[in-house]
This record gives sequence, C-alpha cells and structure tokens, in this order.
Amino acid sequence: MAQPQGTPNPFKDPSIKNEKGTILSNPSANGTLVSVPLEKKIEPSALENQTSIWAGYEQDVLPPKVHAQWLRNLRYQVFYLYRRLFGIVFIINFGILISVAVNFEKTNSLYIGQIVIGNLFGAILMRQDYVIDAFFVVCTSIPRSWPLFIRRTAARVYHIGGLHSGAGVSGTMWLVLFCVKASIEVARGEGGASGSTLVVTYVVLALLLTILVFVYPALRLKYHDSFEATHRFLGWSTTALVWVQVSHTMLSARRETNTCLRLSVLPMIIVETLPSERPYFTLPPSG
Repeated sequence: MAQPQGTPNPFKDPSIKNEKGTILSNPSANGTLVSVPLEKKIEPSALENQTSIWAGYEQDVLPPKVHAQWLRNLRYQVFYLYRRLFGIVFIINFGILISVAVNFEKTNSLYIGQIVIGNLFGAILMRQDYVIDAFFVVCTSIPRSWPLFIRRTAARVYHIGGLHSGAGVSGTMWLVLFCVKASIEVARGEGGASGSTLVVTYVVLALLLTILVFVYPALRLKYHDSFEATHRFLGWSTTALVWVQVSHTMLSARRETNTCLRLSVLPMIIVETLPSERPYFTLPPSG
C-alpha cells in the first residue's frame, strides 16, 4: 500500500518531529512511537555559529621541557610506572634468589617452595576484584588539597598490574630453581621431595611458561584471544596442580621444618584459590 505524499516514514527516518517540535523516536516492533519532549527548539544556524572547544588549541603556549629527550624517553616510555612496579618486585626476588643460589647446598626444596607459593599468591591476589577496588577507592579518595605530586601518582593507580606480572614472573623463576633442587634431592634419595612431587612440579612449570609466552606484548596483541584462554584455563589448572604439589610435599617430608610449611603455605593456597571460585558462588542464576 502506497504511503501518502508528504507523510514521514517512521521506519526510514531516524527521528520525526511533530508540529510542537517534539522528537518522536524510532518506533518499536509493534509500531508504538515514544515522545521525547525538548526544552527548547534548536535552530541549525545557532549550531553553525558556535565555536569548537578545540579551536585554537595549537596556539597554546606550552611550558619548556625540563629534561633532555633521551631522559624523557627513558622515564616515560621505557621505565613508565607499570615497568617500575614490575622491576621493584622482580629485582627484590632476584636478589633473594642470588643469596639462595650462593648457599644452594644448605637450602632445601621446602624453603624454595614457600617462596614460589608466596609469589603466586601475590600474583593472583593483585587480580582479585576486591583488592583492585580497594586500590581505586583509596587512590580516588585523596583530597584535592593534597600536593599535586601525590594526586598525580595516585591517578596512575591503573598501573598496579605491574605488581601482578612481577610476582608471576618471579614465581616462575623461583619454580625453575625449585625444580633443580627437587631433582637433586630425588636423585640423592633425600626426603625433601618425592618423585610424584617432582612430576607435578614440571607440569606446573610447563603451564606457567606457556602463560608467560602469550603474555609477551607482541604475542598478546596479535593473539589476544589465545592469551585470554591460556591465562584463565592454564591458570586454573596451575592452581589445582599446586594443591596436588603441596599435598604431596607435606606427606613426603617428615622433618620438623615441615610444620612451618603447613602453617604458612596452606592459608596462602586457600586464599589464592578463593578468587577463582568466587564468581561461581556470587553470580546470579541465568534462569
């Protein structure tokens, strides 16, 4: 059926005006029109005479740069805050690792395993929703009367991911040392680690190394879906295998130092597991 000439077609026009200047939005599936009243009629000529807020921004006089270009590039491009936080965590762990490596014969695998769990605990905790929200609440609650350098630093709270990646990489580095020490203890028949613990440890190491490969910025950008899949599914698998690893270590070691392991490691394992399980208990049912 042909439409009368001069009558607007509501299915083609994005909006329709009535005689009072009220805009009628697109109709819904049942053909109902929703009226949206305007406070005042807007004339096209008024829009043309307005000046853009960006007009003349190129003529603004910028203050002179204080530092040399190489120093600015080093500070703001190479060592920006994310990498500085990563560096702090990694350098501290690397320094402790060197001291342990110097006294490698006097160190047992249980002590190294505690450091591995501690780093993985920190990495998982820094991706927990409540922890991230707490950081943002604290940093956005700083009064405006505080000095600018404090507020400027707090405004870069989104760089806290450097703590997550620093702890994750450090934990993997410690796990390599744990594999070496545990392999020596199994070969010598010492009681620090068992063969089953060693097998599980090598599987965990392989999973963490796969995660680190896809974390590399170039691969993460090019294969982002694969990065997300490996980060989640391999991360959950690693958490489950760490439970198996710690359980085997506790059962196989029969020395007094194992009491300290039970007291310090077990709570961290529980806390780092809860964030992975929380969404399944807090999300509302889809039905």
